Amino acid sequence: LMANWSPQQMRNRQWRTSVITPFAANVNFVLYSCPAADAAAVDYKVKLLVNEREMILPGCSSLYCDWSEFTRALLPHLSINFD
Repeated sequence: LMANWSPQQMRNRQWRTSVITPFAANVNFVLYSCPAADAAAVDYKVKLLVNEREMILPGCSSLYCDWSEFTRALLPHLSINFD
């Protein structure tokens, strides 16, 4: 970032501290329990927040990721028994 750059050069620069993760970052997974169509069942959704900003998880189709979609996306990368 240089003082003599044009606004377009500033917008298109490669290094942006606003989009990197700082050392004091926080990551939150929020679990929601939602009533299912079947009254006896409960649907679970997961939402990811990185530094209090909502993000779509890789492998999920929406911001509120179905539990089955969440475990299918993460299970190959983790050695956690979700049960």
